[in-house]
Amino acid sequence: MDKAIDLNQPMGPNWTVDVLRNMRRALQSQLASSAPQNITVVEKTSDEAMRPINKHPVGRRYRSIFGPNIDWRTDGFEGLIDGLRENRP
Repeated sequence: MDKAIDLNQPMGPNWTVDVLRNMRRALQSQLASSAPQNITVVEKTSDEAMRPINKHPVGRRYRSIFGPNIDWRTDGFEGLIDGLRENRP
């Protein structure tokens, strides 16, 4: 696996939480140790500002799991897509 994107969405059924935990466990053992910058976590904030990972409660949780070098975004799914379009070769 070269890249992982986690769209941090509210979890519904209990099984979804279990799936998410397993995904994070797999990422911790593979991608997080070799290339944490290839883990993108997308969160949508109400103020539309790109808040640093250490200034956001969810960001601090992800930082504690994967370290400070993950690709942290607080501009939501649309911001992620826009950013990917801008960085296209």
